Amino acid sequence: MTAGVGPQRGALYYAGPTGDGDGLLATTPGRLDTILEQLVPGDTVVALAGDYGSVKWPEGVSGRADAPITLRADHQAVTITGEPPDLVAKPVAAEQRTTLSLAL
Repeated sequence: MTAGVGPQRGALYYAGPTGDGDGLLATTPGRLDTILEQLVPGDTVVALAGDYGSVKWPEGVSGRADAPITLRADHQAVTITGEPPDLVAKPVAAEQRTTLSLAL
């Protein structure tokens, strides 16, 4: 395989509704808003079960087509709210667009 071909993989973080850990393990989840601020292309966040309330996607944090930032639920019910939903990518110029994957 040629270097630089295919999706790039980044760090894996765990978030919990009341997380106060470093987010590196499911047993030490961090706060979702804190983790979101440090993401880079290719990173994945696993949201543990619970209600996260309103979460705003931080300015300047973006994935790329070949290395999206992925936010997924950990096989249990996860609720994230916003007004309007802040985790939805807003229409911006193509070079500034956030690539965000949501998976359950």
